[in-house]
Amino acid sequence: MRDGGAKRVKTSFDLELDEQLRDPKFARQFHAARTEIASVDRATNAFLHGLDKARIRRGLSKAELARRIGAEPAVMRRLLSADGQNPTLTTLLKIATALDMAMELHDVEPARYHKAG
Repeated sequence: MRDGGAKRVKTSFDLELDEQLRDPKFARQFHAARTEIASVDRATNAFLHGLDKARIRRGLSKAELARRIGAEPAVMRRLLSADGQNPTLTTLLKIATALDMAMELHDVEPARYHKAG
């Protein structure tokens, strides 16, 4: 329910999805995919928030950062102002580079792993 209790009318897509979700195998796969997408969205949002904090610390406007990576200011405003954005890895790397930052991976629990021998 939304808007003070008004019930949303189901679309043909909603009705078809309801039908498909009756299949247990489909429902498991659907919910697993939704969980994976939500995880990626959370990670992307956290990464973008971190880049925006770095932009602010460096005293750059969103428009200036956009110019540095060859993007339109509106694109940068959208990326750094709203959750749920889906930038490419290339775009994230360009922004990080423009902010004199590097992206890297590291083990969360390095002691858990050992060299093979």
